[in-house]
Amino acid sequence: AEKLLREALALDPENHQARVRLARTFVTAGDRAKAVKLADEYGALFRIPRLAAAPVIDGDPTDAAWSQGWSGELKYLNTYRWWGKPCQGKSRFYIGHRDGKIYLTVLGYEDDLSKLVVKHKNRDDRIWEDDCVELFFDPECSEKDDYQFVINAGGGLADMYQKQEKPDMKCEYAAKVFPDRGYWACEFAVAAEDLGGQKMTADSIWGMNIVRTRIGPASECCSYWPMFGQNQNNFLFPLAV
Repeated sequence: AEKLLREALALDPENHQARVRLARTFVTAGDRAKAVKLADEYGALFRIPRLAAAPVIDGDPTDAAWSQGWSGELKYLNTYRWWGKPCQGKSRFYIGHRDGKIYLTVLGYEDDLSKLVVKHKNRDDRIWEDDCVELFFDPECSEKDDYQFVINAGGGLADMYQKQEKPDMKCEYAAKVFPDRGYWACEFAVAAEDLGGQKMTADSIWGMNIVRTRIGPASECCSYWPMFGQNQNNFLFPLAV
């Protein structure tokens, strides 16, 4: 597998699918160091630092605790099928962990926030049809048992496990729109043990991705790492340490 993937990258060095599959090949082979090194080199790695304090999950991302989180942008168009095409929308995230929980906030910037679409409010409604953020976790890097949380700009949430709807997993979440700041934001927290009983250690290596769907102001699905047409392509999730 390594030989074939390296041959593919020799022909197309910027191929995002071959890059992440090569890194994941070393996860399967048990070579964590090489997997992390390659994922970092290719930009397919989340680094989740320990926070000095737990952020308050109230939808407002100005909590000082987030300043110690690892930050990045959602750069790719998720629905494009052929290469890692850049998206147009601006989205920023901060992530960290503390006391066995992962904390994550996403800021979705828009020129006109009045155009946001929020039609669904109840838990496990079709939240993904609104302006929303989707968070994906595969704690064992199994490419099978992924957990998905969808939060819209109105604070509605839907959760899924192995693409099965309504498992009603434990988590904290909130979202707010800030017209004076030019973005809407969501905050989220989940205990690692509630994601298949996993614990976060210095040796942990997860599959993970962050996606933002723009419905009202634009028609665009933005992602940290491109999924080539299907958000749930867990075999292409970047790695998280």
